Formats: sequence, C-alpha cells, structure tokens
Amino acid sequence: MNILYVAHYYPPFAVGGVEDHTRYLARSMVELGHSARVFHGVIDRGLDDYHVFEHQVDGIRCTAVSVDLNTIDDFAGTWSQAEVERILDRVLSEERFDVAHVMHLTRLSTGLVDLLKRRGIPRVLTLHDYWMQCARGQRVRPDGGTCHEIDESRCADCMAEHIDFLDRRKSRWKRAFLRGGPARHRAKIAERREDMQHAIEGFDLRLTASGFTRDTFREWGIQGEILVEHQGVDRTLAEGYRETNAPRLRFGFLGRIMSTKGLDVLIDAFQKLDVDAELVIHGLGDEAYLESMRRRATDPRIRFAGAFEQKDLANVYSTFDVQVVPSTWLECSPLVLQTASLFRKPAIVASIGGLVEMVRDGVDGLRFKVGDADDLAARMKSLVVDRAAVARMRDAIVPARSSQEYAAAIARHYEQLTRRGTSR
Repeated sequence: MNILYVAHYYPPFAVGGVEDHTRYLARSMVELGHSARVFHGVIDRGLDDYHVFEHQVDGIRCTAVSVDLNTIDDFAGTWSQAEVERILDRVLSEERFDVAHVMHLTRLSTGLVDLLKRRGIPRVLTLHDYWMQCARGQRVRPDGGTCHEIDESRCADCMAEHIDFLDRRKSRWKRAFLRGGPARHRAKIAERREDMQHAIEGFDLRLTASGFTRDTFREWGIQGEILVEHQGVDRTLAEGYRETNAPRLRFGFLGRIMSTKGLDVLIDAFQKLDVDAELVIHGLGDEAYLESMRRRATDPRIRFAGAFEQKDLANVYSTFDVQVVPSTWLECSPLVLQTASLFRKPAIVASIGGLVEMVRDGVDGLRFKVGDADDLAARMKSLVVDRAAVARMRDAIVPARSSQEYAAAIARHYEQLTRRGTSR
C-alpha cells in the first residue's frame, strides 16, 4: 500500500503528541513493507502563506505548506483553505495513494476530505483531541475553566474577539456588509460546526484512543461509527531500566508544564503532606508559567528535574515510585499513562475525561476529584503510610499494548479499506 498521512504540523518543525504519533505510524508502515508520504502544515518559519517545500524525515518524503494565515480575513479561514486544497490536489496528481490517514486539520482545510473522496481514496481520521468541536482545541475557556458541555452561545462569546479581529482585516467595502455583532458570532460558530461534522462524517473510518473521546463526539452529533484504538508503547524504551528503592515514597510528574496539566494542584497537594515523601517534576513549558510553579513550590522536598528526551525515559522513571497526572482539562488518552504501565508505575489521576478509564481506582492506581488539592493530598498520603498498597498496585498493572501491535492493527484497518474500496 501507498499511504498518505495528513497532519497540521510535523517534525522537525514541530514536536508534540500528534506529530510524534504520525511520524511513528509513517515509519512503521515503511518497516512493514508499505510506502508513505506526509502532507503537513508549517508555521512560524517566516514564509509567505501557502509557500510549499519538500523535505524528508526518516527517509520519508514530506510536502510542507506554510499556513501562518496572515492573509485570511474571515474566521472560516481557520479551518477552510481553498489554496491548501489546491496544493494537496497537485500532490494527488503526482502520486497514487491507496489510503489517506488524516491526523489533524488545524490551519489546513476540512475540504481536503471531499477532495480525497472525489479522488476515490479511502479515508481514515484519528480524533486526537477536541479541535473539531472547539475552536480553542481543548474545550478550555480563556479563564481556564473546562467546558464539560458544549454551549454554542458560550462558544460564540469565547471566540468573539478572534472573529472580530479577522473581520477587521476585510476591505472597507466588505466590512460595510457586516451585520449582527453577537448574532454574527453565533452564525460563525454554527458554520464551523456544520463544516466539521460534514468533514468527520466524510471519512470511511474514524478512530480515537479513548471511549470518553468517542462518546463526546457522539453526543456532539456524529452519527458514523467511531472505533477506539488504544495507542501502543515502544517497549524498547524500558531497555536497561532498573527499579530503584528509597526510604521515602517518591511521586513523579512527567510532561509539558502548562496550566491545563494541573501542576499547581499537585504542588499544593504535596505541600499539605505531613508525612515523609518526595516530588520530582520532569518537563518544560512556557518559561513564565514554569517560573510561577517554581515560586509556588516552597517545600524543599520538591525538585524540578527539567527537560527529558524519550530515549532517557528509563532513567526518568527510575526517579519515582508513583506517577501523578493531575490534569484539569478533558484528557483523551495521554501516552504518558500508557508509558507508566510499561515501567509498572501506579498512577494517581484526576477524575476527568479519558483518565477515568485508564486507572482502576484502588486496583492499579487511585483517582481524585479534579482540581481538589485536599483530595489529592489524602490519596497521596494513603500510599505513603501504606507502601504495601503501592506494591499491590504494581502487581495489578496490565502493560499497554506494544507500538508494534498498534501499528499492525492500523495496517489491518488500511488493508480492509483498500479491499472494500472507497465508500459512498
């Protein structure tokens, strides 16, 4: 098979969960004997909008298009780009693809789906997050609050400033026809929802990594089937791992340090502990926010260990006994938890989003009330005073599927689609 991957961003120009996932799958398909090509956006490179260039990653051909969106003058331009569609159409004219797998369409165009359909190419979508439901991507408001339900009036208020900013780019004669204020904001949100739902329904196969994420899209109105495919973990990351012991119970935080990850809740909870324990924080983020967390952490038992690379995970996981995931947003299926299972680390997680289905409370980890530092402190203390519980949870952990098993499952989906042929 020849597989086309479509992503909003891609290495080496961007690093993140979606980017890493796309890169891994593309490389895995080549290792399985298939061919792959990547079409992706790129930002902040000082290029004109829609500038196209070629490059290679892991020996795989990549076509990049600059999508800083400096030239758009309407909110719809943040998800619908006719020029991006024309560029992809040229790529499709150059090469025949048996299947196309879309990972993310931020700054690209939902119209790519209809283009692929017209070309008769079977189409797969992975729903990694909530961007297709929420223009901000995480269902998190500017004030930090989480939108547990989608209210389009609130969405319109949330995005009003952005909609108006783009409207001000319009020529004078176009601005003269603008009417409605709040009504226009609501109409733009409704337009976005209709386009997104049309695009999602246009795929032959829809995948996501958690039942929670699947259910949010069903509740939002998606009628087509959405399959849950849990991501895999590269088991070679645990090579050379050695379990370490310490007189204190050691808690660990891993990941990008940002407000929605709940590090402030963890720090506050840990500083309430009147028992002997340690907290090590691995990761980096926005420097201003990171510095505010350093100032917040006045307890000398808290250590900021800084950035880490994936190849160093065995060493990172040897520095603590229990992982804490205190996120305050609707996490889908964070790979950091699946990775924890590889090293048999019990986890304490916030009871929110897909985290709930990833930890069996009292069996292989604990859950706490999201955003509640007192409740988290109580859960942490329970493990400090009962180290045997930590050992029992370690023994109950079921390791996540391997990355090879995951890639093979995705390849089977592709093969079924190609045998079936393009749909409808």
